[in-house]
Amino acid sequence: MATSIGSYLSTGLKTLAFSALEKSDTLNSIANRLSGGKINRDTLAQSVLRDAIQIGFDYAASNKSLGERHSRLLPAIRQAAIDNDHEQMQAGVKKLMEKLLPEGWQETVGNLITDKLGDHALEKVLATTVQQYGRKPLEDYIKGMVGGRTGGDFVARQIMAILDRAVLSKTEFQQGDSTLYRLMA
Repeated sequence: MATSIGSYLSTGLKTLAFSALEKSDTLNSIANRLSGGKINRDTLAQSVLRDAIQIGFDYAASNKSLGERHSRLLPAIRQAAIDNDHEQMQAGVKKLMEKLLPEGWQETVGNLITDKLGDHALEKVLATTVQQYGRKPLEDYIKGMVGGRTGGDFVARQIMAILDRAVLSKTEFQQGDSTLYRLMA
């Protein structure tokens, strides 16, 4: 699935709209009221995050980031890590285990992963990491990835604001009490 220029532009426009709503409570309130709750800084942050993840997966697929096995592994990784419906996540983990482990271990390891991690595992790991170590390491990493380019500092700030709004500030994703998530963080 190739990412088109239209999807880049759409994501860019959503990011700019998010930035405007993030800076103004009044503008956010107006947009929320006019759209019946469908457009506000929270919904835009989640939409931009989903778009960015899709663009990242498309990039990994087109550049064969996982080597020759990328066409078999990438869809399963995406389904296991990103799709937040529990049944979809379980199906993705099952596909991933079929591709990575010998037959006798697939179900055992797959069940361990789905039972222990549950839904939103990627978001929980990220939020728990920030809960444990603070925002600075993540901010520094993002700045290192995009900061040296034209507009990079703006992009880095927007990425952090989107992550903060969509993932990091959500208490349901902060799993600091979980030994498993603390270990993963």
